[in-house]
Amino acid sequence: MKMSIECKNEYSASLGEVNDQLRLLVGQNCWGVRNKPEESLRLDFGGVMRRTCSDKECHETGQDTCVGEFDILVWCAWRLQDSENAICSSDNSDEQYEEASKRLIGKKVVSFEISPPAWDATITFTDNLVLKIFCIYTQDDENETNWFFRNKLKLYCFNRCDDIEIANIAWDIEGVTCLPS
Repeated sequence: MKMSIECKNEYSASLGEVNDQLRLLVGQNCWGVRNKPEESLRLDFGGVMRRTCSDKECHETGQDTCVGEFDILVWCAWRLQDSENAICSSDNSDEQYEEASKRLIGKKVVSFEISPPAWDATITFTDNLVLKIFCIYTQDDENETNWFFRNKLKLYCFNRCDDIEIANIAWDIEGVTCLPS
């Protein structure tokens, strides 16, 4: 069983529409951080969505039993910093990832800004923690998405520095659906 998110280009988003959705994160706690060094960073926010698969089934298939009401998945370069130091980046070791993850858990989002044309993002948390997302994939990189933002119904794909795609999604995993806990 593999998780599949079918990202059909339903339509391109306006910056205003995307900002409206990202503002929903302000005030939300970050309760989950998952790092796959040299691959991705995922942050979970809001309510907990529990998959209907058992803990054993989810573990056997490499899936998380819980996901956030909102999540962010970063495939491009990123850096976590506070007001005085760079804490961790997408190029650091597993130990540094783990330490950075601990610092984000329980922190609330204070602000979320994206900057066209490349769709770089800055997420400010309580305790002066800041996550900077650097979109490194350009128009020359085919089929590369820099980062995603997902709410319950839509997946916002920040692609190759030229557009934002939106897809309607269903969190099905071969018939297994996420349900609110």
